[in-house]
Amino acid sequence: MSFFPKSQNKRKWSAVFVISFVLGIALICLEYERMVWNTDFLNRSLFEKMTVLDIDSHKFFFYILQRRTEFLFLILLVSAAGGAVAGAVLFFGWSGFLAGIMLAVLAVRFGIRAFPLFCGCVLPQGLFLMLGYLEVWEQCVQKKAKGMLVFSAGMLLMASALEAYIGPGLIKLIFTMFST
Repeated sequence: MSFFPKSQNKRKWSAVFVISFVLGIALICLEYERMVWNTDFLNRSLFEKMTVLDIDSHKFFFYILQRRTEFLFLILLVSAAGGAVAGAVLFFGWSGFLAGIMLAVLAVRFGIRAFPLFCGCVLPQGLFLMLGYLEVWEQCVQKKAKGMLVFSAGMLLMASALEAYIGPGLIKLIFTMFST
């Protein structure tokens, strides 16, 4: 058990994530006018609304946990059907692509301030989610989903807790820093 990819599959999936991340950034750079300029996607008014948003963290936690658990069962179903490798490539490719799009749009809209905003919105829970899902996919591909599923479930639980309890406060703090 390691936080860094050691197996060949984990390296491949990490590469798929990074390549897709770069493709997401490239898409926004190439199609800026059509995809960003005249849209409300991640614009300043959205962030101003977020600063006054009052989130019930307990309900939010269970909502997030439900979504993560549903996705975990979907992973296990896809793996049981023999599509573990294809599913992993699709998952990590799509995750990287969306992260690249988000970072590029934030950079276009907010300049250098986009980096702390991206880190505050994505990294706390995203790190645990990616590690948890990476381990789940690895175990499903190797067909030894016994011991490490507990580790993966713990990572997903930690990510859900971070997203529900720490994330909203962190995002409000970052938005407050932007408004000054």
